[in-house]
Amino acid sequence: VAVLLTQFGVVDYGFGRASEARAAEGDPIEELISRSTYANVFSLGDGEKRVRISTDPINFRDESGVWRDIDNTLVPEPGGRYANLANEFRVSFAPDGAAPNLAEVEFEGKKVSFGLEGAAPVSPIVSGPDILYPDILPGADLKFEVRAEMLKELLILKERPAAEGQWLDLSFPLSTTGLSPEELTDSLLFENPLGQSVFSIPHMYMYDSSGLGGAEDAFSDNIQLALAPSGSTQTIDVRVDADWLRDPARVYPVTIDPTTINDRRPSLDTFVQSNISNTAQNTSSELKTGYYSGADGTFRAQSLMKFDLADVPQGATINSATLQVFNNHSYNCSAPRQTEVRRVDTSWSSSTTWPNKPTLAGSAASSVSFAHGSTCPNGGQRVDWDVQSIVNYWKSTTAFNHGFALKAANEDDVNNTWRKYASDEATHTPWLDVTFTEVDNTKPGAPSVSSSTHPNETSWYANCSPTFSWSTPSDASGIQGYSYEFNQTSGTMPDNTLDTTTNSYSAGAWPSGNYWMHVRAKDNAGNWSDTAGHLKVNADCSLPASTSISSSSHSADVCSTSNSPSFNWSASDSPSGVEGYGYAFDQASGTVPGTSSVSTTTAQTYSNTADGDWWMHVRAKDRAGNLSGTSHFRVRIDAVPPAAPAITSSSHSDGMWSTQPNLSIGW
Repeated sequence: VAVLLTQFGVVDYGFGRASEARAAEGDPIEELISRSTYANVFSLGDGEKRVRISTDPINFRDESGVWRDIDNTLVPEPGGRYANLANEFRVSFAPDGAAPNLAEVEFEGKKVSFGLEGAAPVSPIVSGPDILYPDILPGADLKFEVRAEMLKELLILKERPAAEGQWLDLSFPLSTTGLSPEELTDSLLFENPLGQSVFSIPHMYMYDSSGLGGAEDAFSDNIQLALAPSGSTQTIDVRVDADWLRDPARVYPVTIDPTTINDRRPSLDTFVQSNISNTAQNTSSELKTGYYSGADGTFRAQSLMKFDLADVPQGATINSATLQVFNNHSYNCSAPRQTEVRRVDTSWSSSTTWPNKPTLAGSAASSVSFAHGSTCPNGGQRVDWDVQSIVNYWKSTTAFNHGFALKAANEDDVNNTWRKYASDEATHTPWLDVTFTEVDNTKPGAPSVSSSTHPNETSWYANCSPTFSWSTPSDASGIQGYSYEFNQTSGTMPDNTLDTTTNSYSAGAWPSGNYWMHVRAKDNAGNWSDTAGHLKVNADCSLPASTSISSSSHSADVCSTSNSPSFNWSASDSPSGVEGYGYAFDQASGTVPGTSSVSTTTAQTYSNTADGDWWMHVRAKDRAGNLSGTSHFRVRIDAVPPAAPAITSSSHSDGMWSTQPNLSIGW
């Protein structure tokens, strides 16, 4: 789409911005474990903490679950693309302006990519989180700015369009992965299979450069957006009001702002302006307050911002709370005026505009007089408002946190009250500093007690030196330590004496028996748990008594003609009791029966036993696994009759007559 006039050199659009520090120099060491998406927490000692909260995401969890700083610096990747360095919201750019996937945004595996129809194959200029494709269209540059939760796309027209007609047409080839685009009125949603919006492109707007002279930039949202089929794919077709662009009052360059927002990480600031009714300003890099009147109109503005206060416990004592916003423009540098902060009392969203702006508290929490800005002698400056009363109101009542509003104290003071500030899409993100001391009147829960030596309360163990460990109950002020008792009484409540700050105890050697470990927690506010954690352990370090063996069929060590010996046995054990027996019947006198598998039987009969000496061997095993010595019982079996004797004679032959009168016989 070659719709613009001749080209000229690259314009300086403000590259080289440095990320502002999230914490002031000299801060205590951050509690890394307490990080959240929008906040960092610092310990100040004596139970006091400070939480610094941004309206823009500043941290994210990586794939291993570790909190990391967001860093959207663009770095080259294998294959030539450029991608942001560290953010769960991934953005990458092609090394060629004509690529169909010129820009790609991805979150949780869902992706949107788009190009620019008619784009020249120009190489980009990369600086920090920004990337510029100069002269990608005749007379136009394309700049992308990667932010924590959005991708700003700025199509910068350097000259008036030459073509006649009401509309300037642009087309962006579109591709998605895991997302379905849905067209709304001049805006788009990209939804996942659950119907959740992951990305969106809100109503576009454009502005000229007339504000460079101190006036306000001329603004228009007369831009139409629609999805259109393009073969097997789709395009985003954009129609821009060409009459507005050709107006002699326009000061070039003119910027067209189509922004892709990560809806899973919403923007938390915006401004509302009385002459802008249809286009939300949540993607703007500016916030505004005051009353303005000039050639480009007369209007008032207020700024809204919300901070996630989840890291400040409900009921905490709020020692201080400071709202910090960077003032980068004042209409009159020599006319400081009061700008006040008020509590917002009704809900608002990123789509809020002037006609549906929220209700504010009837009085200001604080008011500050200032006039800063890039063209002022003292330059742009952060301005601090005391908002302790507002934060304390939210944390001491059930009132909902709807955020803060900045507004001119006198909204009828024309121009002298007109101020601009950096939004969360700019370098100097607004933040809220809250210092607090947690008030903890809630008693901690009971620790959960366990034992590596005696893990099962219903089992017996041949170990009379149990060791214990227990969990740390969740508690607002944290757990200071524990009181414990080890005894033979169930349900004992330990006293209020702090016995240990660790989470383990070794009981040492004790006699066999049933014991209980009782543990009670104390938090850092001095609250003791109402209940204790208990664990029963069963210890038996005594061997079972030797097994007594008897036989109803045979006397010990006495021969018997019976070859079916019967045996009975018994043993006693305390305290766990006999679990079973291992036994064997063989012709070895010293056999020790196996006990890997024991039987509860106490009698056994063996049939057709061969003649000889046999032993019954029995060994007892108790429930703790202790083994008695082996008892032996011998039986002697002779059930086979002897053979008939062989008779012989040395004097006579069998069956023969003999004259020998003397008979000699043997056998």
